[in-house]
Amino acid sequence: MLLVSQDGFSAQFDDLEYVSINPTEYFFVEDKKEIKYYIESKLKSQDGPMYLAIYSSEERAKEVFNQMLAAYSHFEMFKLLPPEGMRQATLLEYFSTHNLKFNIFEFPEE
Repeated sequence: MLLVSQDGFSAQFDDLEYVSINPTEYFFVEDKKEIKYYIESKLKSQDGPMYLAIYSSEERAKEVFNQMLAAYSHFEMFKLLPPEGMRQATLLEYFSTHNLKFNIFEFPEE
């Protein structure tokens, strides 16, 4: 499955070493602090982390993270089904009904 970051960068799910949610402090004018939550990954083929998305709350970051895992799970399940028959048709209908891309997960802006 292909993951597309908020910035439009892409990575293959199979090339991921890890995906995690990390809180990061941001400093603003007048010493105000705000915490944002990155969803970042480490590719097997790269040295450093790749930032896939950033969210203003931990709850939203976890929600999107779980959506990504569900999309990957659906894609892997589909690949295991026999190529013909009602099971694949049912899963394709599910993807269509829920407006999901079959093998691509795009991280939403917010």
